[in-house]
Amino acid sequence: MTARPRGSSRSIDDGTPLNGARIEIGPRIGWVLRVSRLLHRESAGVGLQVMAAKVGSNATRLHRVETGGTREGRLVARYEEVLGLAPASLQAPIDVVCRTFPQEAPTDRHPAPVVGTVRELSQLTEQLSSVETQPAHRWFAWARAISVAGGIGMPERIAHDLVTRLVGELGRSTSHAYPIRYEALALLRCSPYGHLVLEVAREQVADPHIRVLNDMMSAVGERVSEDAVAWCLGLLTDPRERVVHGAALALENMGQVAASSEDFWESVVDRIIAVHNGTAEGSPGWEWHSHLLRLVPASVMGGRRHRVSKALAPAPAITRWEREETNAHWTEVSRAAAAIAGELELGSQPMLARLMFDLAISPYESRAVTSYMLLGSIPEIAARVTSSLGQLIETQADPALRERMLRRLPGMAQGSFPGLASSWLVNGDDDELEAALFLAGASHTWVPAEILGRAVCGGGRVANRALYAAGMTAHPVIDRLLADPRISSETAGALDWWRRNGSRVDV
Repeated sequence: MTARPRGSSRSIDDGTPLNGARIEIGPRIGWVLRVSRLLHRESAGVGLQVMAAKVGSNATRLHRVETGGTREGRLVARYEEVLGLAPASLQAPIDVVCRTFPQEAPTDRHPAPVVGTVRELSQLTEQLSSVETQPAHRWFAWARAISVAGGIGMPERIAHDLVTRLVGELGRSTSHAYPIRYEALALLRCSPYGHLVLEVAREQVADPHIRVLNDMMSAVGERVSEDAVAWCLGLLTDPRERVVHGAALALENMGQVAASSEDFWESVVDRIIAVHNGTAEGSPGWEWHSHLLRLVPASVMGGRRHRVSKALAPAPAITRWEREETNAHWTEVSRAAAAIAGELELGSQPMLARLMFDLAISPYESRAVTSYMLLGSIPEIAARVTSSLGQLIETQADPALRERMLRRLPGMAQGSFPGLASSWLVNGDDDELEAALFLAGASHTWVPAEILGRAVCGGGRVANRALYAAGMTAHPVIDRLLADPRISSETAGALDWWRRNGSRVDV
């Protein structure tokens, strides 16, 4: 007998072209709420009428929210309460997506309540200043309180110290703790305290051994300011590839949130071309300079194309973008999404296919990151997407697309370590081993010391991911390697950074 679907979300989809200039945000965030409800029927009850009664609303209003017709933060918070989800685990990724795509995002008609008294904010500040690691939702509440227009302020020194702590925890956060802390830092960057986020980022990058910085740099890019733009452009020539990567993400984010994307790229394109022309092919940064140049709108690049004297790094050879069987990538992802939806008895879920496509295939990092944040807010979906994309990677023939998928896959790790990754640790090529080590760190999966030691001593990107896996799991191999006089000063500095900063944060 075929199980009856819990409820189809056939009507919820982003119908924009797969490689179009814009995407639809309302349906994406509405889909997350509907699927969360369908997967927690024991708490939500059967049907919108029952859920509406539980959240103190009506079925018509909930239907509009779940189909993307409107956005109400207060109702999102009530969904979390009724469904028994971690506080802010739905609010944060939804808010991140809406800030990243401000032109397409619906306005929050009824935001969730904000801490509004000096006593409440003081208590929250004291909690975040304590020795113990605090739950991510407290950072979210604190950032919302001091970021809101006309809200309660505090001395810059106190705020600076807390931003430093938040940044330190963000790069090591996983599961729901990651998007919640990210949204907290993004809120601060867009607030009157935004200069402190940039200041702390400068201090962190000045450490030659910093290991995790992409999320911090993306948050810097949530607001366009002359000092941030100039700093990020300067970082494009940093000898550390991870720093160039972070700077590129910040600049891409600025181009996305800028009031005029064309004006933003007009202001930076000449500098990016000059940096790219001065970079040797295959050297650190070459891939990310090429990525930025591909993001420049055609109307801006125009006659400047002849000034790009160095070849761009290889990009995936994707020639078809239609939602038809003639597009093999769309077909494969659609089948994988259908299998996941079928396993969870969710009926037709076209939005799941679109989010998986944007995560794995899209040339836009901003769409990939926000897609895995939304998918990651539903753990039952996230674990299955991780495994499913791992299988698609196994059969991917295009090396550039395969590298892209492997790099993005760990963003979906929500405590799960797919079986394929175990084989990659032992028998994988460098790209697979790199992804497996990243997944291991993010999911708190123990990796044998022999594998970690060999990978760290091998150098390159694999070594960076091995350091990540060791650091995130507080692996004893760190002390063993530090005691080895044969390791380089750079490796010793990286190991010491992890020992000083701590391991995985999942609260």
